[in-house]
Amino acid sequence: MIRGRVRGVRLNERGVNIWISAPAAILIGAGTVRAAQHLIYTPFGRRGTTPIAMVIVALGMTLILEFGTQALAGPTNVSYIMRSGSNGQIGSIELTVVQLVIIGLSIVVMSWSTPDQIHAAGQGDASDCCEPQSRA
Repeated sequence: MIRGRVRGVRLNERGVNIWISAPAAILIGAGTVRAAQHLIYTPFGRRGTTPIAMVIVALGMTLILEFGTQALAGPTNVSYIMRSGSNGQIGSIELTVVQLVIIGLSIVVMSWSTPDQIHAAGQGDASDCCEPQSRA
């Protein structure tokens, strides 16, 4: 996953918009995971490796990929570059367009949920969060 993130940051640093570089980073990360699945995990599975051995292999591969990529890319602390858009002011509150979009999406997602589901999620009890409920 860090391999995809590094590639996404590099694209973004070269002027590619974040909405293009982020999906590119996701695709690179997914491709790396798919290659690891095909080249490493599947042969171990065919040999009848025990589940705990597969966990050890997975942890080893995670360390190799994470630290190997960091060794090649360098230990730089970078972030994506993104314009925040124009600012809008509501009373004494100043919000960017991106913040308004996030607030709007949150309201839409919350409107899909019932009050019981929102309460259960807030209480850390998600056991009944996603069961179908009849609306009376």
